[in-house]
Amino acid sequence: MEIETAYELQGALRAKAWTVRSWALAHGYNPRTVLHCINAFAPENKRIPQRELSIKIMRDLSNTLGVDLLRGSDE
Repeated sequence: MEIETAYELQGALRAKAWTVRSWALAHGYNPRTVLHCINAFAPENKRIPQRELSIKIMRDLSNTLGVDLLRGSDE
């Protein structure tokens, strides 16, 4: 599955029966923080998260969706 935009990322979550809010709460994150990460670090933005929390959120989203949202920068 190819995900480029924040909208497609949210749609992929929805396809797995998650809303951003339900996913965030189930994984112990603040829903606003997750939504911010989705909008800021969607692949189309070509930005890589630098802070530990943002990296962790994007890594967990990657695992849930089965795609590499960190684009291999997760060292």
